[in-house]
Amino acid sequence: MRLLRFLPLAPAMGIFVCLYIAPMLLMFIYSFWTVQNFRMVPIWTLDNYIFFLTNTAYLRVFIRTVITAAVATGLALLISYPLAYYVAKIAKRAKLFLIFFIVIPFWTSFVIRAYAWATILGARGLINGLLISTGLIDEPLQQILYSPVSVIIGLLCIYLPFMTLTIYASLERLDDRLLEAAHDLYASQFRTFWKVTLPLTMPGIVAGIIFVFIPILGEYVVPNLLGGVSGFFITNIVVNLFGQSGQWGQGSAIAFVMMLFIVATLVACRRFINYDEIFSR
Repeated sequence: MRLLRFLPLAPAMGIFVCLYIAPMLLMFIYSFWTVQNFRMVPIWTLDNYIFFLTNTAYLRVFIRTVITAAVATGLALLISYPLAYYVAKIAKRAKLFLIFFIVIPFWTSFVIRAYAWATILGARGLINGLLISTGLIDEPLQQILYSPVSVIIGLLCIYLPFMTLTIYASLERLDDRLLEAAHDLYASQFRTFWKVTLPLTMPGIVAGIIFVFIPILGEYVVPNLLGGVSGFFITNIVVNLFGQSGQWGQGSAIAFVMMLFIVATLVACRRFINYDEIFSR
């Protein structure tokens, strides 16, 4: 009879096992197999992991991916927190209006937005056109598009709403009476923010970082459209290994190394939430 209580979960668990667990398990097995004549052969080896960890070119792309994701996440945090604070605590009457504009990007496919930025940042795009029309430059800047800068711009355009809405939800739950009490105790604006607002909204900040940083690590479309060769992410290499090269074992090994890195990031973020004592100094 106890098993009958879990019967409603059977369809969802079946879908989860078939579409997630089984493919992940198969890819995990492939990461230890070898490829011969573009076919997976059940010869168990660690060569796929050793190849990735000793390949300087792949490691360089992996480090570039992490740095780009960290920079884009940091910029998103710096932009989103003031915006979310203004919407949640200051713009009382225009709150719904501003939230509407924050949500608008979700109405458009991120692929279309990436293509739009490729047009804007191109040699004949809006930015080069404005610079030429103002006389600041004589010829279009070729280094804007297909560079790490263009990748970060595209990533910010796509993932900024996730960070903003997550921090906004945390600020919205913050009781205004706590801020009023801090002011009644003669705390300055900065001290109120540092001692009250920031610690109480830290879970929202960490959640926003997770919602932005981890998806960026697995981003494929934006680096492919805006980055070119100099903006390649590790996911672009994984796709090439699974597709053109037929090296499924190496691609699976890189994917699982990325998963371990993401798990380590989640553990670090979870521990950081408990470090509220750093704000008591």
